[in-house]
Amino acid sequence: MKKENKQENKKMSRKEQRRYKQGCAVIDSSLKLDSRVAVIRLDLSYQNSKSSADRLNSDLNKLRLNARSKPSIFKDQIGYVIKLEKGNNDNYHAHAFFTFRGHEVKNHKYKAE
Repeated sequence: MKKENKQENKKMSRKEQRRYKQGCAVIDSSLKLDSRVAVIRLDLSYQNSKSSADRLNSDLNKLRLNARSKPSIFKDQIGYVIKLEKGNNDNYHAHAFFTFRGHEVKNHKYKAE
């Protein structure tokens, strides 16, 4: 971890530090598996309705299960990190990134959609 990252890390709570380290571990392990990693970042939210943490967690679980049943999309996936957040208007949303073997992934936009 770089020096400036360590200074920022001191400002975080223990829970935030643990999540940060887990995210770094996903990236590090992805780079160990493949020297060329494709990263797809998704911001996930509901458009015209209030969302609860339970509903979003349920849908995120379905997404993770689809990773096993949709090999055309998730075939070359190495890892993922998903962070659930509560917005100012009490709606929940998530930020996610998925890592893929960069040598195998040709159409990032298709996977993201």
